Amino acid sequence: MSQTSNSPMGATALAAGVLDLALGGCRSSSSSPPEPVYPEKDRAVEATRLLSGPDWYRHAVFYEVYVRSLQDSGGDGIGDLRGLVARPGDLKALGVDALWLMPIMPSPLADSGYDVSDYRGIHPDYGTMASHASGSTAASTASAATSSGCSTSRRPAAR
Repeated sequence: MSQTSNSPMGATALAAGVLDLALGGCRSSSSSPPEPVYPEKDRAVEATRLLSGPDWYRHAVFYEVYVRSLQDSGGDGIGDLRGLVARPGDLKALGVDALWLMPIMPSPLADSGYDVSDYRGIHPDYGTMASHASGSTAASTASAATSSGCSTSRRPAAR
């Protein structure tokens, strides 16, 4: 007994054949889909545009640093500003645009430095105001901004 085109199997095979013929011309010679075409953007120009002006911080990548635990440069086991300044290349490699320093002001350190006793100074464990100023300059040169709580804020240099 032969199958006729009225049988369900015959109709399915016929529909599959028609679909295969209809879509056969749409197949690409490669197995992967073609890459979408987008206008190329110069990433450096785009980064400079986004990181300049009064709203630079909206597009910046911030990295919060607890200076006490980052790097010790004095050999006393406590991280300090000189240790922070020694690491701008590492932070830049991570794509960091700005640093947010946890409190570095003088404090009895009962609350990780948030119990500030002098908002205008630097805790002696972390260095001096001169080392903070040189660190801010070095960080700015390395395209990173420094901010120690509310005491200073610098906009990063354009990349």
